[in-house]
Amino acid sequence: MPQLDPTSFSSQLFWLVISFVALYVLLARVLLPRVQSVLALRARTIEGDIEQAERMKSEAERASEQYEKTLSEARAKSQTMLAAAHAEISARMAKRQTELDEAIEKQLAQSDAAIRGAKQQVADKLAPVAGELTSLIVEVLVHQKPSPKDIGDVLSGLAKERSL
Repeated sequence: MPQLDPTSFSSQLFWLVISFVALYVLLARVLLPRVQSVLALRARTIEGDIEQAERMKSEAERASEQYEKTLSEARAKSQTMLAAAHAEISARMAKRQTELDEAIEKQLAQSDAAIRGAKQQVADKLAPVAGELTSLIVEVLVHQKPSPKDIGDVLSGLAKERSL
């Protein structure tokens, strides 16, 4: 192998030193500064992104707090409106219930008066029939015709007892 030949060691060492020096100069002056600038740019970009993310996070937190505040205000306002509507509806219902109760009482009184009037008319119409019937029954049972005044007094007494 020619690399192991001792006569070519000096030329190999010479070219080795030149290659390493050229490679060192190329790396130190050209390639590494470019890599270093890319790394620095990348670090600045990352720092800027982190700062922007922190600003956005704080803005999002403020927006979230504002949203929660607005939401709680809206809930409180809706509860107030709901309570007011409930009170208004309750008042309307109570008023309407009172009006209905009064109307029912009025109709009940009218119906009661109509029933009493109808009862009185029936009683007035039945009084002569009851008197005749009573007279006939007494005549059949006792074989004597009672006076209409006696029958009227008995029927009046019975009517008074019933009305009490």
